[in-house]
Amino acid sequence: MEARSIEARVLAGEALRDELVVDVHCHMGPWAAFVVHEGGPAGMVRTMDRCGIDWACIAPHAAIGPDFGGGNDEAARARDEIPGRFIAYCTLNGRYPAEANAAELDRCLAMGFRGIKLHPAVHQTPLDGPNLRPAFETASARELPVLVHTWHNDALASPAMFEALCHDFPGIRFILGHTGGSPEGADQYLALAPKCEHVYFDLCGSLMNLGMIERIVDAAGDERVLFGSDLPFIDCRPMLGYIGFSRVSDESKRRILGLNAARLFGLGDR
Repeated sequence: MEARSIEARVLAGEALRDELVVDVHCHMGPWAAFVVHEGGPAGMVRTMDRCGIDWACIAPHAAIGPDFGGGNDEAARARDEIPGRFIAYCTLNGRYPAEANAAELDRCLAMGFRGIKLHPAVHQTPLDGPNLRPAFETASARELPVLVHTWHNDALASPAMFEALCHDFPGIRFILGHTGGSPEGADQYLALAPKCEHVYFDLCGSLMNLGMIERIVDAAGDERVLFGSDLPFIDCRPMLGYIGFSRVSDESKRRILGLNAARLFGLGDR
């Protein structure tokens, strides 16, 4: 019997349990003035199981907000309490001194964290500021993924900043969260694709319009596009639908859903 397509399975509402699915852009816990359902580790895993998501790469909201150390501890606890489901990002904050960020990264790497999360817009500090550069040196030496929130016309994490940082720290694998957040933002950040070979584009966000996935694949190739959803901040199911119904091959969908992330984060087949 011929295998059913990913599109057919998504259309039928089936969990993609026979595919490797890695959500590279997740959070955890509450966020001010925003309803977050099933926001704890157990609730997230229930949602993941309903959809067939194997792994979630997490940066708890507490780390992005008021307490990066406490939020990073929350990520470590979730990973350890439910083994084999969470990959922990070390969230850093450019408002803190360089020494504090470098020490926090060393602490998290000693606990087995596999990447870095940065949110210049929330922290109101530029991506290329001096307080993150020692951490970038470590990230480059270890070829770590670094997930950064991007949005159109974001002066704190602009395409020009990424281009310069890619030159200064060639080992970093930058993941552009939201790929600029809108069609206009995508135009701005996709211009990096031919300039920076280690920049990846995540699909996380609610502003995806028809044909956006195809645009990103055309610009960057299907080996640099990653499934991300903002779970539990945003429901992960619409993005699985976007990918399932996109006009790219099932081979490309498999790379986007999980194979590319497996390579970035050093995961096995399942």
